[in-house]
Parts: sequence; structure tokens; C-alpha cells
Amino acid sequence: MNNKIKPERSLEFYKNRKTHNSLYSTSILIGVSIAIYIYVFNFDNYSETMLVRGTVLWLFPIIFGYYGFITQWMHLNFEKHKFRRPVDLFISVSNKLPALIIRPLFNMLHFPLYIPNKSPLFLAISGSLIWSVWLMIFFVAIFPKL
Repeated sequence: MNNKIKPERSLEFYKNRKTHNSLYSTSILIGVSIAIYIYVFNFDNYSETMLVRGTVLWLFPIIFGYYGFITQWMHLNFEKHKFRRPVDLFISVSNKLPALIIRPLFNMLHFPLYIPNKSPLFLAISGSLIWSVWLMIFFVAIFPKL
């Protein structure tokens, strides 16, 4: 029976992790390209309802790339700034913002970063999925009633 306790992951563990810069960059580029194609070159071929519901198609890759870059930065820099967890680095950035309006908006937009996980890729995927579901709920249930 192996009773060894796993040591905490060190800075070396995070430094040696593979970064996914090309994946996140490509994702943002794809999302922006789809949005440009739909809204600049093919706008007249879609109804307003289709344009609104199609937002998820181009916004998902952009959100995925954005969250990917942010979480990767958090995971690579949290120990350098003397924090215990990657999310603590994010909280310290949030606490430096003006408290009245900016900080609550910043935290609301970045809430998936508070999910406890060691993988930037997982956080990027989960954040994108959460925002996609919220957008679909908004566009299907709330937007038609406006």
C-alpha cells in the first residue's frame, strides 16, 4: 500500500506545462472571421432572428480564446507574484479596480475563472460553454419578448 502524499505542484510544474497560445489565437481568429463573414459579407441573407441566434457560433470561439489566454497567464504567474492559487492572482487584479461599478462588472464577466481547476484548457472550455448556454437562454427566452 502506497501511503505517500502528493506534494503541492511547484512553479516548475507550471513552467513545464505546454501552453496553447496557437490554439487560443486560432480560436479568436476563427470567431472574428465568422463574425466578419456573417455581418459584413452575408448580412442580407439572414433574418434578424438567425443573426441573433447565430451569435453563439462566433462568440464561443472568441470567449474560448480569451479565457484560455487569461487562465494560462494566471497559471503561469501566480507563484511568481507569491499567491497560493492561480485564482488569487485574478482576485488581486480585481481588487485594484474601482469598487463601485467596474469591479462588479469585471467579476461578473470573469466568473468562470473562479472554478477550482488546475487546467487553463478546462477553464477556457467551461467558461465558453457557460457563456454559450446563457446567451442561448437569453436569445430564446428573453430577447423575443423585448
